[in-house]
Amino acid sequence: MTKKLHTCYNCKNVFFDAIYWFDSLYAENYKKRIIKPFCGPKCVEDWYEANNAINFPLRKPPYPKGDEWKPTQNIDFMDYEND
Repeated sequence: MTKKLHTCYNCKNVFFDAIYWFDSLYAENYKKRIIKPFCGPKCVEDWYEANNAINFPLRKPPYPKGDEWKPTQNIDFMDYEND
């Protein structure tokens, strides 16, 4: 497997080794799985504040099923959809 090159959703910086990302897995207002990588905590904070993400409604059980909805702790080798 090849490590993925990520583009920061906020500042468009290109980087390897994603540590920060938004995952729509737990957000009710997303109908499909979206991963938004960020290059650092400042970009995460800027995006969260600009989008009022702290107030996104939480998804309630039953959670979506299928391989594309499995929780992950590493997106470096994952094919993900970004909007």
